[in-house]
Amino acid sequence: MDVVASSYLLPLGVTAYTYFSGLKATFLTDYMHTFIFMIIVCCFTIKVITVNEIGSLGALYDAVLRADAVNAVPGNYQGSHLTMRSEQCLFFGILHVTGNVGAVIMDTGFWQKGFSADFAAAVAGYVLGGMGVRDDSRSWRVSAAKFTILADVPEPHDIL
Repeated sequence: MDVVASSYLLPLGVTAYTYFSGLKATFLTDYMHTFIFMIIVCCFTIKVITVNEIGSLGALYDAVLRADAVNAVPGNYQGSHLTMRSEQCLFFGILHVTGNVGAVIMDTGFWQKGFSADFAAAVAGYVLGGMGVRDDSRSWRVSAAKFTILADVPEPHDIL
């Protein structure tokens, strides 16, 4: 399918089911999209861990420690890829929080879902969602650190 055609047809489909089914359809499809996305992320994480060059979680941990010795991250505690004490991450977190506060305040979708949801369910959903996003980014960061020490991984400019 052409990219331009899909760019127009996808929002048209979302508009159609929301128009005919209302806010309930929006909640159900948001849930389905998130569920499908989480399955894809779990498959990606398992694939990265079980690829022949890595083999297991223990081998991944050892490889990340070797990557720390070869390619230390400036500004991180002891140059580690696995630390929670990182100057760059602190600045990114501040920018991310302040930027997303503006996005949430101006996005009517957040307001509609916030007002129509049960308070206990909304708090639990947002907390679990935030924890899930943090854990996904950590697994991607660790796998990227592992692949930096592999010789056969192409550089981004080689792919493009």
